[in-house]
Parts: sequence; structure tokens; C-alpha cells
Amino acid sequence: MEKTLPLIRKSDENLQSADVLIQNKKYTSSVHCSYYSCYQMVMVLTKRPEVSYNTNETRYNSHEQTINTLITFLESVSYDTDKINSITENLRLLRKERNKADYKRHFFNEKQAKEIYICAQSTQKMLKDCLNNLDNINDNAQ
Repeated sequence: MEKTLPLIRKSDENLQSADVLIQNKKYTSSVHCSYYSCYQMVMVLTKRPEVSYNTNETRYNSHEQTINTLITFLESVSYDTDKINSITENLRLLRKERNKADYKRHFFNEKQAKEIYICAQSTQKMLKDCLNNLDNINDNAQ
């Protein structure tokens, strides 16, 4: 857990930065931070020793591969299916919107940026809850 604390802090800072960017009318840039607040939590979860990461998988880019690794792991430990589905749906949406923000000629408005921020806030909370649940299972098993 010690090694992942900086990523959790970065995740929190990215979510805070997204909020500040929205307040300062930097809507498109806020989307980037909203996404990374969640992706960094995905990285925390996939760095757990019990997670098997297939580094030979080449069908996906690294972000998609990391997200798929997390979903596969959560399914393997029988994590709540509804939560897995919500996490999956939200991460895919956030990633799609981040790609638009970073690579397309698309500018987000305030309403869109706030919706993406709220989605990221909810997703980050679900991922943190997941981390806490897995830590509690490991603590009880020892």
C-alpha cells in the first residue's frame, strides 16, 4: 500500500484540479484531469500483488489494457457485478471524453465539463471503496 499512496494523492489532486479548472472556465482541460483522477486509482488497484497483468496483450493501448485488467480481476474475486458494470461504463466514458479533449478539435462547455467531473467524482469514490474492500478482505485473511 505504501507504494500506491503517491498515486492516490495524485488522483485526489487531479480531481481537485478539474474542479478548479471548471471554476476558471477551462472546461476542456478539466476533462483531462477528471479522467486521470480515475485512471490513477485504476493503476493503484492493478498494482496489487494478487492482480495478474498480461503484458503480452497487444490488442489494446496501455490505458485500455490496464482498465481491462482491473475489470477481469474484480470479476475473478466476485466483486459486486453492478459496481463492476458502473465502474466499467464510467471509465470507458471518461476515457472517450478525455481522448476528445486531448486529441480532437472538440471544446467542452461548462455543462459537459461538470457532468464529466461528477462522473469522475463518483467513479473515484467507487474505486476507493473497492480498494478499501479488498484491503479489508486481505486484513481478515491474515
